[in-house]
Amino acid sequence: TENNEIITLSEGTKIKTQTTFIESEVLLERDLSASSWTNHDLLTNGVDLMANAKVNSNAKTLSESFLGTVAFVNQGAEFVADNGIREAVRRANMDSLTAFGAIQGGSSHYQTGSYIDVDGTGLVLGATSKVNEKVWAGFFEVGWADSTSHVLGTRAEADHDYYGLGIALHYSITSSVYTQASLRAGLTKTKFKGSFAQEGVSYDSDSLYASAHLTMGLLLPIGQDLFSDWYLRYTFSYTDADSVTMTDSLMSRLDMDSTKTHALRAGTRLEGECFENMNWRFGLAYEHTFDGKAQGYINTLALEVPSLEGDTIITELGMTLKTANSPWNIDIGAKGYLGDRQ
Repeated sequence: TENNEIITLSEGTKIKTQTTFIESEVLLERDLSASSWTNHDLLTNGVDLMANAKVNSNAKTLSESFLGTVAFVNQGAEFVADNGIREAVRRANMDSLTAFGAIQGGSSHYQTGSYIDVDGTGLVLGATSKVNEKVWAGFFEVGWADSTSHVLGTRAEADHDYYGLGIALHYSITSSVYTQASLRAGLTKTKFKGSFAQEGVSYDSDSLYASAHLTMGLLLPIGQDLFSDWYLRYTFSYTDADSVTMTDSLMSRLDMDSTKTHALRAGTRLEGECFENMNWRFGLAYEHTFDGKAQGYINTLALEVPSLEGDTIITELGMTLKTANSPWNIDIGAKGYLGDRQ
């Protein structure tokens, strides 16, 4: 105090501390005298103010935004498995390299215990070639997205980018049985910015990512210029751990564990020709996502864990327009999701 008076805190007094993300409460078991008390001291006159510390609920937005990056990386894996390989197979020529490319954009709403919205665009550019019954492709990929996460009225935003390389294979085992696979890896970035009751907070994170998928498929003719494509797909994605210093007043440390996601999808597509230069397709699939948990810590205190785990129904509609007397074509498609991803 101004006169250097000694303040005596009696037994049973509750001492509360609160920062942007961490709060604690200590019940004194004995009388304690102190000349000064500050809200942010971890140790004051022998009292451990962090003994009963816990993370605020709104801190979950920190790991939610990191999980947005994981979700966007997973979208890239799906994009390669569907559109990327389809274009590589369509463009492949025997024993020669041919360029191919594909681009997609979309908006997804993920149930994660709370929820996160991810709006993004992905691009794949590469070269493909056919050797006997195998189509090989190498490609460069890039994606950019933004997300918003919502936890108990707290809203935070983040930007997500990834850059990587990959290879893909389509192998026609017989005229009706095929397998597909891909492997991709690169660097992903997360730029977080949130406004909380006490202050604005941001962080930048860089992590390595990798994914692989394997598909088994069966083509069955139904009639003239009409067939069904039945497939089963497994996808694995990995996003590496990272540790960053945030811009809150305490310069808190955020540690994110590595995140692994497993997804199993079963689906079918009907494909046919409606005009000489136009093909169409309609697809329906079910996917279950395993794991996909983003475990984070603030100054070693565990955050609530959001997860991508859940079930989703996917619908697909598309068409391919072929240009007469040209090797080029235009493929246009749309997908819809219902369930834990919408």
